[in-house]
Amino acid sequence: MNDSLLQSLMQLFGIIARIDGISSTERDIVVLFLKQDLHLAEVDKHIAIFDQYVEHQHHALEKKDGEAKRTSLNSVKIFKICIDINKELDQHQKVLVLIRLLEFAYSSSNNISEQESEFIAIVVEAFAIPAEEYKLLQSFVENEIEKVRNIENLLIISAKKEPSSRLKHLPFADLSEGVKIPTVKIPSVGMYAFRIIGQQDLLLNGKPVLPGKIYILIKGSALRSGTGQPIYYNDIIRAFFNF
Repeated sequence: MNDSLLQSLMQLFGIIARIDGISSTERDIVVLFLKQDLHLAEVDKHIAIFDQYVEHQHHALEKKDGEAKRTSLNSVKIFKICIDINKELDQHQKVLVLIRLLEFAYSSSNNISEQESEFIAIVVEAFAIPAEEYKLLQSFVENEIEKVRNIENLLIISAKKEPSSRLKHLPFADLSEGVKIPTVKIPSVGMYAFRIIGQQDLLLNGKPVLPGKIYILIKGSALRSGTGQPIYYNDIIRAFFNF
């Protein structure tokens, strides 16, 4: 990603940032997004740009302009940013941006505001992301997988399958009782993402997995807990298709 594109993305996150300021968790999500493609020095550079946009957004909200007018102006800004992004991102990257925006919006609360929802809906439309996939990702990020209609796109990794569960299951003996790894398949781009629910030391490709955060699986990925047998990317793919 070039500097111009990254600056647009930081502005997009900055506009969607909560009116009452952002938490360290929200900021960490932006850092995680940047770390996927950048070295540390570049991450620091662009997180500083994000901070500037958040501050600018906060000052704009203190002006006397009506809330409806501000929302309308920000909606136009978001649409223009998305048009620019469309020229440089492939669909896989656009879905990843949506995941991080949803994660960002839901990180400090289980609910998002009407304004945040409206802004993200603009992104979904501009990126031409199917409505069903948006609902799937929203439920997954919100951690309410029971709302998902197309359960064929969901998989639970755990030590044992719950007898009443209709979801696909992949056993992982090293996981403690009560620890689950919900995994979602995004069909339009062939992408797989997961999160861990519960407390357990888990490594993805040798790096710690933090509870609640969403991680993208790539070919060759390995999930490991302790010194036991890991679960590989191909194991997860087979579990989706062999159910």
